[in-house]
Amino acid sequence: MFKRVLKGASLPDINALVDLCNAVSLENQISLGGHDLRDIPEDLAVRYTQGTEKFLPFGAAEYESVDAGELVFTSGDIVQTRKWIWRQSELGKMTLDSHDIFFQLVGYEDQIGGPLMNALDSVEKLITERFQGQCQRFIVHQHNPEIEFSI
Repeated sequence: MFKRVLKGASLPDINALVDLCNAVSLENQISLGGHDLRDIPEDLAVRYTQGTEKFLPFGAAEYESVDAGELVFTSGDIVQTRKWIWRQSELGKMTLDSHDIFFQLVGYEDQIGGPLMNALDSVEKLITERFQGQCQRFIVHQHNPEIEFSI
């Protein structure tokens, strides 16, 4: 997305939530993805693939295989994002019917005033004020490598 904007191209108009999240991502120069939890049947994990996983590319109808050793965001053997988090799956995409969404933001500093925390604040404000939703915030790092939540 950053490369696209730097080359002078515009971002696609998808829906209000996706478009606003893209703006937050660009403004803070961090990676931000949203995943509709209705398409995610198993626990989410960031891990290296074993070569048995499959991925449904954005806009595709057929799965593709994933080579072993790729760092992915996955639900069981179904990859949600490839190329770390740059290539999102058709599964879990946010639509006008999405209600339970997991936002995945990637940053390197979780200090107040930094890009990650500013982006988290912006997303939370969008959800609570613009879309009248509720948020739970979790930070995953080396001293807190996993989270549990329920919907």
